[in-house]
Amino acid sequence: MCYNAAAAQDAKAQKALDTGILILVSPVLLLASGVVFLAYKRREAPDGACDESLDLQAPKGPSSALVDLLLEDAPPPRAPLPRASQ
Repeated sequence: MCYNAAAAQDAKAQKALDTGILILVSPVLLLASGVVFLAYKRREAPDGACDESLDLQAPKGPSSALVDLLLEDAPPPRAPLPRASQ
């Protein structure tokens, strides 16, 4: 039904429909390509980069006692998995 309605339009309306479709699809394609690009760029972290991100130091401030209490029972961080040699 939608195809028949679009095909029945004159050339000016068909061009407007094509332009509208491109306008609606372009942000999705840009976001998807950005996610793929970031995943490609971050596919392999440098050695030791994961260890720094697991820094579990309590922040300074009034809530540090609560954080200390929560971290008291926290399991120790796991060692990174060995990399497969290629």
